[in-house]
Amino acid sequence: RGMDGLDEFRSGGSAEENVEWDAERFIQVQKELMAGGVEQAVKVLTQLGEIDVNRVENGYFTLDMVADAIRMALSKVDIESLFMTAQPTLLRILSPPIPPSIKMKVINRLKEDKAQSQTALGGMGLATGVALARNLPIEELTKEICELLAPLFTQNEIMKEYEHQMERGASRMAVYEALGEALGQGVFSEMMRPFFIELEKDITTDDYLVQMTSLTTLSDMVIKCKPETSQKLIDLFGKVVYSLFENSRSAPDGGFIFEGAQKFLCEMVSVHPSSLSSFPSLYPNLVNQVLNFSSLDALTRVRSFEYFSLLARSNEGKSLLMSSSLISSTTECLSQFPLAIESSPIEMKTRLMQTLAFLFKEGENENKKRFFMAIGPSFASTTVELVKKPFDDLRGSVYELWMNLLDCPFGCSLLLGTPEFISWLLPYSGANWTDSQAWRDICSSLLQYSEIDKVMAERIKEGVSEHANPRAVPQVAMEI
Repeated sequence: RGMDGLDEFRSGGSAEENVEWDAERFIQVQKELMAGGVEQAVKVLTQLGEIDVNRVENGYFTLDMVADAIRMALSKVDIESLFMTAQPTLLRILSPPIPPSIKMKVINRLKEDKAQSQTALGGMGLATGVALARNLPIEELTKEICELLAPLFTQNEIMKEYEHQMERGASRMAVYEALGEALGQGVFSEMMRPFFIELEKDITTDDYLVQMTSLTTLSDMVIKCKPETSQKLIDLFGKVVYSLFENSRSAPDGGFIFEGAQKFLCEMVSVHPSSLSSFPSLYPNLVNQVLNFSSLDALTRVRSFEYFSLLARSNEGKSLLMSSSLISSTTECLSQFPLAIESSPIEMKTRLMQTLAFLFKEGENENKKRFFMAIGPSFASTTVELVKKPFDDLRGSVYELWMNLLDCPFGCSLLLGTPEFISWLLPYSGANWTDSQAWRDICSSLLQYSEIDKVMAERIKEGVSEHANPRAVPQVAMEI
């Protein structure tokens, strides 16, 4: 029953009377839709679906008028009625000649009642589901269709359409995006195996561009997925990518592939730290890059520190890198951050500070303390020097780092014990709204620290009060 609409679509739809379309007719349509109910909206939608869009600009109306009228008609029809009575029209709207801007009106309507639409698309609206899948390669629609059809990826007819698109090189990456979205929404099935096999072929192909794009796609999948799904991806692709990493490391022309493989492996370990032992040369190689950062080009230098921070993202990752077999290398790497920041131009300084902020976003108090002490306690003073520089993005990265440190007792104690930080903190000396908001957040975090000195707490409260109302004049209590 679900595919009946396709037959109506192929036969050209219902035989409606010819309608003369001009600007006045569109005004009339709006009035009809406002006054009428579902039946009237379906009738109007059918008429709109039969407009020859290739001749629109030759008439007395525009494509925008058509799109707006379709949007209005769709909004008046509930999802069940839409598929029961208007599916042939939906199929015509989703057919090849119709511009993406109009097709998007259908997608947006379906997303408004997403759960109900997805149920229908897998049943009585299956023909529309297949038509949507057919539109997947259209760049403006890819993301929206991926999200809408994600739970239906393994539905037989939709999956066949995706398999057909895999035969066309230009569509493969769009199908991988749909696969990634389905995995991200928790759909994992043995039925997906053909797509995993094709992805592995693309990862190991001799075509560098396809390899790089496929590795990036795979990395995105790992990031999107829940831990149990990403672990399955590691089981499927870990050995393949690690082999690529090893082989490209020594290959004279393997630079881009090496970096893509390294990025993927680091992201996998970031999600599942215990998998680091499955890739024995990954960490030693990364440590070597960080310790020799001065010999790398600027971009590779920053990425090396970013990948290091990726491995240490979670509290589990920090504990692993501080384990007895790795602590020496980890401490050496952390000590390189101040040197790299000091010797880098402003754009790279900013990225390195953003990397540090990311590094301290997660983790328990003790691990954050061990990591920061390995960077060097005096680095707290350096961050104050950086926040005084007239570069908004750089200041923003310092604020983020401070906030990530202030969510634990060590960070509060560290900053309150740094004279340069106190001099920056009081009185307020920011230049814009962002500075002001960050300063308020920092003050709020410090005031929540249970061991803050009472005198300092009062100074901060007074500073906040003065900043909130700079013209306030202290009032003297009068005795009555």
